Amino acid sequence: MTKSLNVRILMLLLAVLSTVVALTPVPPAQACPAYEIDTCYYPNGVSCRAPECPKHPTTCNGIPSGTPTCYYQSVECCL
Repeated sequence: MTKSLNVRILMLLLAVLSTVVALTPVPPAQACPAYEIDTCYYPNGVSCRAPECPKHPTTCNGIPSGTPTCYYQSVECCL
């Protein structure tokens, strides 16, 4: 094979490869549904966050005691 034929084959392979890459579909964006986060404050100064999002656990900064005052917030949860 001549040198110019090798260059042509290489250019053809590069063109095919770039075409395949350009035509490969992009994966769909991940849906992030809305979930509620319950934040509760207790009379003894403890606060707890209880998200409905499965990837976030309930967290408290102490041991809750008494009747809480709770607030609800809607946030996105990407799984």
